[in-house]
Amino acid sequence: MIAFPLDLITARTPAESVDVLVTWVGAVTLFRYQIALGRRQERSVLERRTGYLVAVLAMLFFLRGFAWINPGQRWLGAVMLLPATMLPLAMTLFVEGLLRRHVPGWVKWLAVTATTAAATTTLVVRAYSADDPLPNYVLLASLLLTMGVLGIVVERRDRTSLSRGENGLVRAVLLVTFFALPLVATDFRFDIGWPTPRLGTIGTLLFCYTLLRRPHEHVRIVWWLRDVGRLLLRAGLVCALLLVALRTAPRDVLPPLIALTTALVLAGAIGDRLTQLRASRADVALLRWLARSPATSLHGFVRDLRHLPLTADALVIGHDDLTPYDHDAIRATLGTRKPVHSLARLREERAANTEGRAAVARGADQLTDLLERTEMTHVALLSNQPLRLLLANIPELPGAADAELALGAVVRQGQLAVATESAAAGDRTRG
Repeated sequence: MIAFPLDLITARTPAESVDVLVTWVGAVTLFRYQIALGRRQERSVLERRTGYLVAVLAMLFFLRGFAWINPGQRWLGAVMLLPATMLPLAMTLFVEGLLRRHVPGWVKWLAVTATTAAATTTLVVRAYSADDPLPNYVLLASLLLTMGVLGIVVERRDRTSLSRGENGLVRAVLLVTFFALPLVATDFRFDIGWPTPRLGTIGTLLFCYTLLRRPHEHVRIVWWLRDVGRLLLRAGLVCALLLVALRTAPRDVLPPLIALTTALVLAGAIGDRLTQLRASRADVALLRWLARSPATSLHGFVRDLRHLPLTADALVIGHDDLTPYDHDAIRATLGTRKPVHSLARLREERAANTEGRAAVARGADQLTDLLERTEMTHVALLSNQPLRLLLANIPELPGAADAELALGAVVRQGQLAVATESAAAGDRTRG
């Protein structure tokens, strides 16, 4: 009776049992990440497409654990591969959200073709044979081809259309993809004769960890290398301690043990990113910025924005730049208790065009156009008369949600600077 739960995760060899454990650790971690994405009330396009990609990967990891334990079950192997066949399309949608641009039409057709070919091959071949490796070959080829093409598209992106933080995130994703390609190939070890444990889950966990890093942490790629290096060192130390405790264990246990400890350390790091609120370099930078002597004019405030990484690319739009827009509608939309409005929230306001909220919906529509035209994601009101707006670009992934709060503090400083300048001008006029 006691051994029954353990039998569920016991494969033919210890190495295969570790494969199952690693993939289920990845599934649990990705499901938790997907839940965190779903909790956000205002989700951007990138967040929604990231959620879709993460959900597909989580379902794949969950199902393939059962398939690896029961390799003789033909239907289970076919069901396990179905989420994997959706990956070319999911990855393409994610890249479009990452770049905030549509990929070329031929790339979309390639993703659809790869997904269709992999799914059709899996359903047809698995209906007749559980041992035929053709579906695995087709799936591996479609994944590698799609990832390679998307890597070229991302590398050739228009860097001027993205902020420094976004370009840093793109560079980190490219680097993760470079490391993940050989790791993904190990998941097909019985087809290509790979001797090591399956490591594709580790590549996916590394990808999720990268997405959860704060925007300012993507500015320099060396920071990513340093953080990942620390995690791998931690996994190595844990593995070394386990080997000391298991001195009589055979040598062939070492590779599976390294894979398991690395997956657990990465899963723990992702959990920390999702649940813990800790002081970071961005918090320190904001506190230092707020500790400066406050600006007493709009010009001084704009100059101070460049000294804060969060707002280094921010724009201040004045009355003249807003001439084509309905100023009263914009004031109605921004005249709420929420100091900062995201592009995702404005799109929701635009859709909620009900009686009594027509002006708010019209202002949301115009602000959406303004943000899309200026390549920004957030807007805040600096002054009503004359109308002045602060526009900023902040990636809307979990881990960056607190950046909106920081931007709200910056906006309050700007409003104070504008009010001080207006008061000084009024004193000079009376004098």
